[in-house]
Amino acid sequence: MTVERLRCEHLVDPIGLDIARPRLSWELRSNRPGARQTAFQIEASGDGWTWDSGRRMSDESVGVPWEGPDLQSRQRVAWRVRVWDGRGIASSWSRSAIFEMGLLDAADWQARWIGAPWLGGPKTPCAAPFFRAAFRVARPVAAARLYAAALGLYEFEINGRRVGDDVLAPGWTDYRRRVPYRTYDVTALLRRGGNRIGAVLGDGWAVGHIGWRDRQCYADRPRLLAQLEIVYADGERHTVVSNAAWEAAPRPILEADLLMGESHDARLKPSQWQPAIELPAPAGRQVAHRGPPVRRI
Repeated sequence: MTVERLRCEHLVDPIGLDIARPRLSWELRSNRPGARQTAFQIEASGDGWTWDSGRRMSDESVGVPWEGPDLQSRQRVAWRVRVWDGRGIASSWSRSAIFEMGLLDAADWQARWIGAPWLGGPKTPCAAPFFRAAFRVARPVAAARLYAAALGLYEFEINGRRVGDDVLAPGWTDYRRRVPYRTYDVTALLRRGGNRIGAVLGDGWAVGHIGWRDRQCYADRPRLLAQLEIVYADGERHTVVSNAAWEAAPRPILEADLLMGESHDARLKPSQWQPAIELPAPAGRQVAHRGPPVRRI
């Protein structure tokens, strides 16, 4: 019997979790008819610690709650599993999988919500805002994570390269209760020296039309929250956050509404850069997005 397809919260090697006791799952494979699991053992390790569940008499292999040490913001955990079959024979250890925690405490967020100085009305759309900021990378990077949220929809780029492959991010929810954020591994997008980060926002469900309603159901304009955390090879951290130092300009996308459609004037280029404005945080609690993203198929 072998142990395969390790998952955490039903995802393969997820990053950006905010669940205190994430659920672990795995699959069993055997060429012997009737083979079954009667016990399991989980080993896990993090930054300076290890944990061993010991042999647990159980046939559970889906949604097994984490029982290791309390998990902290940004913590990365490697874990593996082995099982025992009905004859008491142990399998070999599975290959290691990982999961990584997101920002668990409101105090972890240094970024500010920003928006563009212009806005439409209940029936009138306006140009999609494009935001940008420059920053420097001083030395070799070990890891970099972008934590991103929006009222509306966002697409990020770093140094002209798209961040992630998801669309319609971060999705629809009741923004009065919760505001989802996503976590991206952007280590490979950074370069030594000068760097640029940018994001274009669409109205989405937060600002655009929903059903029979007018626009601006949840917010008067698209809003962005972005926090880029860089960990250098020597362990030092550098954080780039959205704030009033970012610049905003109208995008050639003159309107982008999920029901009314999109209008794009290819003759235009982002110009007339203005300082972004800091806006109050939404009432909803910031939570990590759960589930797979929407992708182009």
